[in-house]
Amino acid sequence: MSINVAKQQMSFLASILESYESLVAGRIGNPELTKEDYDQIDPEEMELIDIRWCLASGIRRAQRFMEITGRQELGGLLSIKLGFDKSIVTCFRCKQKDYFKRECINREVDDHGNPFRDDYYKKAIYNKTGEHTSGDSLKRITGSSSKEKSQALVSAK
Repeated sequence: MSINVAKQQMSFLASILESYESLVAGRIGNPELTKEDYDQIDPEEMELIDIRWCLASGIRRAQRFMEITGRQELGGLLSIKLGFDKSIVTCFRCKQKDYFKRECINREVDDHGNPFRDDYYKKAIYNKTGEHTSGDSLKRITGSSSKEKSQALVSAK
């Protein structure tokens, strides 16, 4: 990048910041203009103004970030990779790693053990079809869901 191009970009950014600060201070906009006057503005020009304001807002946020952190430049941030490390993510549906629930490919695991369903307490508490073991008075829960299978033994009194 040449020095002249850098100077042009800096003057452009300075004008954007000046217009943004004027907007914040309430000095932009003429109260004598009517809606018809504003309707005559070209939509493409309005989009360009909107882009400039967004750019000025981003520049101001970057400047504020640099003031807070005490950095002189943002060059090191461009090499930082942003995102999630999916190796530590666990699916809430099937409890496997490396993907989220919305990306789950295991469709047969749909029973979440919802306590607000009618048959939840019937299966968990009043299950009379379980296998009884002799001697240690334990009752095995029989069910098709993985939550009930994970709770293999429940003591019965």
